[in-house]
This record gives sequence, C-alpha cells and structure tokens, in this order.
Amino acid sequence: MDDVVPGLASVTPLLIAADLLAVTGASLAVADSVTLVTVLCAAVGGAVVSRGLSLQRSRLVLSVLEDLPALCLTALASTLLLLATSGLDVGDGGAVLGPVAAFAATTLGLLATLRGVAYTLVRAGRRRGVLSHPVVIVGTDGVARRLAAALLADRSLGLHPVGFVDDDVETALDLPVPLLGALGDLPHAMRALDVNDVIFAFGNAPDERALALVRYCQSQDHQVFVVPRFYEMMGLDRPSRIEVVRDVAVVRLRRWRVRPHALLVKRCFDATLSAAALAALAPLMLGIALAVRLETGPGVIFRQVRVGRGGRTFELMKFRSMKPADPSESATAWNIDNDHRIGPVGRFLRRTGLDELPQLVNILRGDMSLVGP
Repeated sequence: MDDVVPGLASVTPLLIAADLLAVTGASLAVADSVTLVTVLCAAVGGAVVSRGLSLQRSRLVLSVLEDLPALCLTALASTLLLLATSGLDVGDGGAVLGPVAAFAATTLGLLATLRGVAYTLVRAGRRRGVLSHPVVIVGTDGVARRLAAALLADRSLGLHPVGFVDDDVETALDLPVPLLGALGDLPHAMRALDVNDVIFAFGNAPDERALALVRYCQSQDHQVFVVPRFYEMMGLDRPSRIEVVRDVAVVRLRRWRVRPHALLVKRCFDATLSAAALAALAPLMLGIALAVRLETGPGVIFRQVRVGRGGRTFELMKFRSMKPADPSESATAWNIDNDHRIGPVGRFLRRTGLDELPQLVNILRGDMSLVGP
C-alpha cells in the first residue's frame, strides 16, 4: 500500500487477517444455513469494504472507538453479501431474520474485539521498538517541540524523533532531541541516520523552500507528514489521512513510488492495448504512410531522440509532417506548427494528432506509456 509506513508494513496483513477471521467466525452463528462459498464471499467482501474505509492502513493513533462507524458498515456489507449469496428465502421473514441478525451482531462484535486485540499487539510492538521507526522533524518552533514531546512520551504512536532540522539556530535551544543541522542538511541527516520518515512542522523557512523539500522527500519514497495550517480546527471533523497527536493534527502524504505489481499491471495494459490498436488501425496507418510518401518523399517516419524513464534515451516515432532541412533540425526542432514547409497532408495530421499514431510502437516496445483518462 502506498500509504503504509515501511516500519509498520506488517500491520496491514494483521488487520486484514482480523477482518477475515471475524466474518468467518461469525458464520458459526448461521452454520446450518450457509455454505463455505457463501462465507468466503462475505469475508472477502467485508475485507474489501474495510479497505475502502481505510480501516486496514497503518495509523499513528489506533482506536477501536473511532473505527466503530466504519466497522458497522463493514459488518452490514458482510451481512448483505451473506444474504445475497446464501440462497435464503427472504420472503420467509421470520425464519431468515433470526440467523441474519445473529450473523450481523456477531460479525460486529468480533470485528471490534479482534481489531482491539490487533491494536494492542501493535502498540506493544511499537513500545518495544519492534514496530517503531525514527523520524526527523523539520522546524524547531512550539508546534515542532510539542510534537516531539508527544511522540517521546507515547512510544505506542510508532514514531521516535531522532532530531530536528531548521535554519533558525536561535530557537534551537533546550530541544528534547538534537539539532541535526539546517534545512539543507535534511537529505544528508536522513541518509546518515537511516531515517525514512519526516514531519514538516512550522519552521522558519519560506514556503517555497519547504515545499521543495517536501517534494524531494516524496520523490525519494520517504513517508512525509505535514502539520497543516489551522490544524487546531481539524481535531474532530477530519479526513482519514489526517491524524491528531495530542492536540496537533498531522497529514500523511501519499508516497510517490510506484509499486512493482502496479508497474507490471500497467505494462501489461499498455502492451495489450497498443497491440490491439496497431492491429485495428493498420489500414489507416498504411493510408497515412502512403499520403506522407507522396507529399514529402522517402522516409515517412520521423524519428527523434527523447529521454524516458530513468534517463534512458529512445527514438520517438511520428509520421513525418515535412522534410527537415538537415539532420540537425530533425534532432532539435520539436514544434513546427507554423512552418511554411508543412503541406496539406502534414497540416491535417498535426491538427488531428494522427501523426502520433506510430508512437503506439514506442508503447508496445516499452519506451512510452499510455496516459490520460
């Protein structure tokens, strides 16, 4: 998951197992009325709903009481799936109501109980340092100090401050953890201390500089927390990605790194769709190639070196709109919309975007990827 802290990567499987076990255990209340397939459908469906309600992601503050509304929805979804797949005669209300009510109540009870057990284990692991991980705090003002004090006082939150970074040295007195340097030292400090997590509090750096550091940390796949402006107003009514540590709200930003399985799925999608498009559009592309050949002469494909993912270069392909004056122009001129040498065919291709159809070959080869809605 993109929002799971690396040090707490084992929390999500534990919560998924708790959800599946709760629904499966509740099926004992209606064992005479349902099949194994029905139970599996209800359990998996409930786990999917739980995931959609953000119940299975890692969080700093773990509270069954705060999760209760979402747990009720999960229990309701499991119950409806059980009813839909069991083949029970809903017309016979009296005979069905009892088992269904028993299943719903047992599911909710087990969801809350097992989640409470899981949270207790996680908090214990964090206190022992097994599931805890270090964090650097950007800023040394009052908000940053309160955050550090709260995290140091409650190890069950899972973040252990190891230092601050800030340009304002005058405010960096009597800190609960050492000052590691100025803002520019943040990347070096995180590498030196093997820290993957960072909290951006209210420091003295300009917003532009702080934002650049936030983007850098995200690009390096660090877990980034930021203290939002007017955080005092976010204590009760808050989205799932906002958490409150004592009286300070912090927002967990999404991680940018694309996971290997997502890359594999995207590559399969690109290859399949580009191959199908090439097969379907082959007659059209053949007609375009013939029209370009008649207007510009030999060499219907325009090739230009571009830089792709990871700095790797590749040859981008398009239908030629005009004949370049020399190889240098072909390699450097990217925008030729207003060039007088473009003929009717080339102008039509560029206006309609049909000149880019050969890029389907680039996509099929893995040089490029399909983007857009």
